[in-house]
Amino acid sequence: MAKAIADLAKSSGKPPILFSLCQWGRQQPWVWAREIGQTWRTTEDIGKGNPS
Repeated sequence: MAKAIADLAKSSGKPPILFSLCQWGRQQPWVWAREIGQTWRTTEDIGKGNPS
């Protein structure tokens, strides 16, 4: 998907869509996510139940 987005941006000359990853930082997205997305979560900021 990341390659298809990059190819489309390159061929159209327009900025790519914003691709946001969500895996809550469990697999260190700050290390690898830059290669395939523009934003990502780094903490478990969404949880079950009501916020306190």
